[in-house]
Amino acid sequence: LEDFSVSESSCFDENDRPIVYRNIAVLMRQIEAVPNDCSEAVALEAFNQLVRTELPNAIAGSVGRQVLKYRYLLGLSLAMDIPELLDGLSNAMPVRYIVRDFLWFVPMAVAFWPMIAVWMQVWSSRCLHLRGCVEFLYLLSLWIFVIVPPFLLAWGVLLTLWTMSSESDIGMAALACTNLVFFLGAWLTFRTRASTSSKLRPRSGESDGRAGEAEAEIPPSGNEAPESSAGDVETSETVCSV
Repeated sequence: LEDFSVSESSCFDENDRPIVYRNIAVLMRQIEAVPNDCSEAVALEAFNQLVRTELPNAIAGSVGRQVLKYRYLLGLSLAMDIPELLDGLSNAMPVRYIVRDFLWFVPMAVAFWPMIAVWMQVWSSRCLHLRGCVEFLYLLSLWIFVIVPPFLLAWGVLLTLWTMSSESDIGMAALACTNLVFFLGAWLTFRTRASTSSKLRPRSGESDGRAGEAEAEIPPSGNEAPESSAGDVETSETVCSV
């Protein structure tokens, strides 16, 4: 959207492009984004600027910066790790071993994998302008620097503490503390992303005010409408897309 241009959009029927352009010009004059006597080209350029500056924040404020919310990521990670945890349990297993395995799988499912998903999203969002080999190398660096090192570190720490906790109460306590660290990291990660999205989301009062202004700007129907009223908008079945 940062480089949006209505002239580069595609129409289902190119013969209807002039109609679409005229309707956009009427809209921009009606909301007083451009003077009533401006040319169609000026109105279209103002429309381009409006899309580039307003629409990205509106979309980000609506859906947030996270592709998937935490509860969906949690469901996916639980579906991967919990069956493996249950498969490893047996009726004859001591309670210590059950707690040990629980403290191994829960932080991975509840905290680690959701955090990895957020890091992947943030890292991938930086390469949208790249193409070809550069894009491939950038995504390869995602695995080398973002996914593999944290996974190896977390797996190594948990495995060490998991082994110690089999016979040592200190190891069990350290494994439990490590769980708290994972949970805190996940909480901070998703809280930061959520707060960022809430800042981009327009306030309800502002939205209502803009809606009221838009309604106030709509002229009455009939002969009292100005020349650039909605009555001048031509209808067409054409759908234009970027």
